[in-house]
Amino acid sequence: MDDKLPEVEGAMEGSIANLERACRVLIKEEQEKVSPNNTLIAVLCNSVRMGREYVCYMEHSHTIGGGGMIAIVNIGPYNDPDPSGVRDYEVRINRDVVATFQHRRADGLAVCLRHAAAAVERSRGGLLEVAPPEEDE
Repeated sequence: MDDKLPEVEGAMEGSIANLERACRVLIKEEQEKVSPNNTLIAVLCNSVRMGREYVCYMEHSHTIGGGGMIAIVNIGPYNDPDPSGVRDYEVRINRDVVATFQHRRADGLAVCLRHAAAAVERSRGGLLEVAPPEEDE
């Protein structure tokens, strides 16, 4: 038996509401069959449920206690020939930039996370500050 999954190309145009409508049509068609494919129905129902959960999550993720994604994003400079050099970073919660800082990539992930945490702490006072990278000793 070939366990390789088929290739999937393209994307569905539209919104989560369009996805739900399409799933509901397919669910109805499958349920009307003499021998419905219950696995397919379950997958379609889960797609509808996950779409609804995603919409709910995104609508409430910016509120206190609502959750959200935290991201540390490298914003450049991209023309620096040194791949381990100093870069500017943003700390984002969902799409909102909450702090900025600089970090020397060669210093590694743990140092980057400490710089991000310090930048967020400094930003709580109001204006966002750029935290410079620590100097080599």
